[in-house]
Amino acid sequence: MSRRLAGMLMVLLTIVGVAVAAAPHHGLSGVATAVEFPGPPAVGDCLIDPLDEATRFPYERDRPVPQYGACAGHLTLGEVAAIQSPAPTDLAVGLDEHVGCRGAALTYAGLVERDGSFGIPGSDPGDPVNWQYSIAAETGWIGQIPWSPSASEWAACVVRPIGQFQNVGTLSGSFTGGVLPTEYGTCWMSPDVTAAMRMINCSFPHAAELIAIGRVDDAGATGWDRVVESCTEQARLVMRRTDPTADGLLAIRVLPDGSYPAGRDRNVTCFVTAADARMLMGSLIGIAADQVRFAG
Repeated sequence: MSRRLAGMLMVLLTIVGVAVAAAPHHGLSGVATAVEFPGPPAVGDCLIDPLDEATRFPYERDRPVPQYGACAGHLTLGEVAAIQSPAPTDLAVGLDEHVGCRGAALTYAGLVERDGSFGIPGSDPGDPVNWQYSIAAETGWIGQIPWSPSASEWAACVVRPIGQFQNVGTLSGSFTGGVLPTEYGTCWMSPDVTAAMRMINCSFPHAAELIAIGRVDDAGATGWDRVVESCTEQARLVMRRTDPTADGLLAIRVLPDGSYPAGRDRNVTCFVTAADARMLMGSLIGIAADQVRFAG
């Protein structure tokens, strides 16, 4: 859960609680005034950080609701990937790394759902490997009225990278013509896949970046060469380069490697490393004709 977003919602609840507690109960009469809640933001808008000086939100009592607007020029808490109306019944008060509205966020990023997995558009439907893509993100359905989910007429699917990052660039279409913001990539410090490997944000020097996790229904019948060929094709599609090795600067790898037993399923990891001992900088997703960046 984003601590900053949770803190913002607690401030909202406090504002409402103070307003109710301060209302006199006896001796005064008046006319009730309906509170007008905002309509839904547009997909692609951002949830504005309450610390953003341009909005002074949420410390004004006449605006005790989340503030959405253009991402440019503001501090933001996340990007709106989808709008649902009526609002779902399981609204969150924060963002979640594992559940939230991850499916809507992956679709917004340009991935296509097939049988519960998200893959790259244009993949070979006859590919023997079922590749599953994801992003390093926290997501959540944020209601129109956060302190009263049942009264919300709509909810926004808000997505942001895991960690405290501001102004990271749009996630929209990252896998279909755009470039994946570096903070959404999945990278680690080892050139191999091990239980002890340490994940790191791709904006820092790293040894490897994940392309996708795959499952082979009959690994023995498929054969190792075909699995490697499939991984290389995924790298080509996702990087949008005819040569995903960038003229030999990169290595496309699959683990576990070697021969697979006949009649057995196998989970495999498709990832990219430098061809030599250098460390990579930035995500490789969608780099197209751009130069591969190395640390140092």
